[in-house]
Amino acid sequence: CKTKSKHNPSCFCGLIPAPGSFRTKGLWQKDLGSQASSNDPNDLRREDSSPRGLLNLGNTCYMNSALQCMFMMPSFRQAMLLLEPGLAHQPIVRELREVFLALAASPKRVVDPSAFAEALMLDNTIQQDGTEFFMLLLDKLKEVFLARSSDKV
Repeated sequence: CKTKSKHNPSCFCGLIPAPGSFRTKGLWQKDLGSQASSNDPNDLRREDSSPRGLLNLGNTCYMNSALQCMFMMPSFRQAMLLLEPGLAHQPIVRELREVFLALAASPKRVVDPSAFAEALMLDNTIQQDGTEFFMLLLDKLKEVFLARSSDKV
């Protein structure tokens, strides 16, 4: 476009910096400084209060999003961390619990959820729908909990 119009939603002039230049703020800034994140699972967190992330195993962002959502529900997180020993030995429950423990207490910046993905037999080369994954995971957990409660009766 010949005119830079910030009021025209179809005009992209000026959004991308010219070759060899950079912006001091926002997405195109040259030095991200403390905002830059590393995916190295061995990196330690700078301070204890900083959050932990989940390592992307390929096309597993849908799984990571569901895990982060579940972890951020205090009652669900507490229930998983305080499970009785019999339930904690089920592979899916055990690995979900391990991910939650690592998200809660690991000194590392990034938590590796690969054991959890293996317990679910996920193919990390295939992108899946996050909502469908979340519902399937809840169904699997429900099956484990119902089977355990029927064993007690």
